[in-house]
Amino acid sequence: MCPLQQSHTGRCLLLMVLVWFSASPWAGAQQVGVNFNGQFDQVNFTDLARTHTTWVRGFIDFFEFYNNPSKLDNDNRINSYLQLKDNGYKTILNIKFDFKGKDFPAVNSTEMNNQKDFLAQLYDKVWDKTDIMVVGNEPFIESDGNEQGANGPLVKYYRQMCIKTNNYRENRSKKNPIYVGSFDNLYLNSKRKQSVLDLLAFAKNHDYMAGIDLHIHHSDINQVNSVFDWVSPKIRSDQKILVTEYSLMKHWRNQMSKTINAAFASKYNRSSAWKNYQYIDYALKNPVQRAEWVDYFKMHAWYNNRAGYIKNSYDRFKSYRKFHIATYATRQSYPFNRDFTANTDPWVLNPLYVNRTVVKNASGQFQFNYAFIDDFRAIQNGTINSARAQALQPSVAPVQANGPGEIHIFPNPAADIITILNRPSGAQVYLTDVTGSEIGIYSAERINISHLKPGLYFLAIPEADQVYKFVRE
Repeated sequence: MCPLQQSHTGRCLLLMVLVWFSASPWAGAQQVGVNFNGQFDQVNFTDLARTHTTWVRGFIDFFEFYNNPSKLDNDNRINSYLQLKDNGYKTILNIKFDFKGKDFPAVNSTEMNNQKDFLAQLYDKVWDKTDIMVVGNEPFIESDGNEQGANGPLVKYYRQMCIKTNNYRENRSKKNPIYVGSFDNLYLNSKRKQSVLDLLAFAKNHDYMAGIDLHIHHSDINQVNSVFDWVSPKIRSDQKILVTEYSLMKHWRNQMSKTINAAFASKYNRSSAWKNYQYIDYALKNPVQRAEWVDYFKMHAWYNNRAGYIKNSYDRFKSYRKFHIATYATRQSYPFNRDFTANTDPWVLNPLYVNRTVVKNASGQFQFNYAFIDDFRAIQNGTINSARAQALQPSVAPVQANGPGEIHIFPNPAADIITILNRPSGAQVYLTDVTGSEIGIYSAERINISHLKPGLYFLAIPEADQVYKFVRE
């Protein structure tokens, strides 16, 4: 029983939610979320809820808005991003500074000061709806090589933007942690250059920097360890590492010119002479049934042998104490009416949703990719190889998965009705959002949740000293 008096039920409820929250994977433990890159306008809260994610990441292109400031108030991507917090999600925002084909401004120049001033305007729009701020997206890709020398223009620019970000934070009540990055593919010796070391040293030597951001697109899972082993000693012991992009894209790319499996071709009446890239081109132009897409991966060892990638990569990440959060691709993005060729990077094989290559289901929803979503959800629910996470995570399994006498809450996710079985006699159930704000009090076995916005919610049962989370899809 909650130790607070019954007249203080509201405070008791809030305390239960906050205590659970502070002990949960949300509160700084090692987690995995979803990544939208620059496509916040493609956020669909029903689809997002189906993933069970807590964290959502993407980037804003600084110069797109610097060159047209009026867009800050009417851009669909920014407006969609701002809604994430209102729907109960935690957010990571990278600020992308794309300097390809142009020079970095000199420190203290009029142009540099103008850009810093506009960064504050951008922060005015997004700061309070952001949980983690990352200065940069891919600095060493989004700039020209001649700008990347030791202590050169790139390093000086990102130092200035980090300093500006911290100065901005000092004048805000909300103290978002500041990261810098992303440092891409550091398993390659060619990427471990002096300018990378310079920027890492800056992050290490400034107490207000919470950590660094990495992008790891690779072909061999051991390259994850190579990156962490190299970079971890170069930051402080109290700093954390984000991995806001990662994938096996380079492994997929190595398979594109190989012929598709003959048995698969025969089963689905596809040309046995097709290469993998030709089948993907076909599916992008003529979306297939999910059963066919799943069989395509199951019948090709180069993919099926790596169907556990989400779990395996998470295991590698969380073996490092400094790892904080990784975010994985959410949906396929590929231009319509563009050929997919042998030289096309196969990003479309990565995401959780196959919204371009597979038809919608009977309910009109985009469908999940092969294999990845099960492990992704298990990470969210704390059921992947982590006794500690599992102990901290309230049970939300279907009724048949629990022992007799335990409280059962199902289904999860749910769209209309959620059922609660085996609660203590006379116990009331308190429905709250992620802030602990009370939405309703219930004594019935079945609760109608159809009026709720898609997102994450809690059901607190003080008499049982339990808080359960569920997803309204």
